[in-house]
Amino acid sequence: MSQAKASLRLAEIDLGYCRVTAPITGKTGAANFTKGNYVTPQSGPLASIVQMDPIRVSYTLPDRDYLDQLESFKKQGPVHKTRLVLSNGSAFDTPGERDFEENTVDSQTGTIQMRLRYANKEGLLIPGEMIRVFTKPVTSRRVNVIPQVAVMADDRGDYVYVIEKDGSVRQARVTLGREMGQLREAEGLTEGQMVAVASLQSLRPGMRVKVDAPAVPERSGVPRPASGGGKETE
Repeated sequence: MSQAKASLRLAEIDLGYCRVTAPITGKTGAANFTKGNYVTPQSGPLASIVQMDPIRVSYTLPDRDYLDQLESFKKQGPVHKTRLVLSNGSAFDTPGERDFEENTVDSQTGTIQMRLRYANKEGLLIPGEMIRVFTKPVTSRRVNVIPQVAVMADDRGDYVYVIEKDGSVRQARVTLGREMGQLREAEGLTEGQMVAVASLQSLRPGMRVKVDAPAVPERSGVPRPASGGGKETE
């Protein structure tokens, strides 16, 4: 009995010297243990804490845009002009500060992982939340875009079928740029040209087709897609 009391007394002395502090200031989740539980180093974490202010937002940026942003950082400092849209649709317009960039480009997507740091005093940004990140381009430029479904490829590269005003089909070589949803930047075309988006496998240069109700361009400078391009006429 005396030995048990001595062990208890030693444990109480050790507890008096024990002080558990959090490594960061943040918000604590549900505790894994409560008062009176016996814990050891093997018991695992007592609780999970996430940092709320400041908070970091991770996203990917195309490599070409990343190089443009580096030029902006040199001129304007580490503040990054972005607009965040939260999961409920509301905007979070606080500017983000450059925090981290990955040191390699993803070879499969051509993008680089970036991380920005934001002040989050009101706690509107929640760890693990899915948000949309809109970045402002360093420079604006006018480009032609085409539907991705219009693009075909052979051993010489990428091409599309252009439909002339008289209905004749012509093959046009294009150099593809960035993806924008279902659209793709394309050099080699001029504004107002129509490209076929249907029956592509049956089209051949020189044949004539009947164009059915071309779609309205989504923006100025977009070659108009034509449907029904595979129907041959006399």
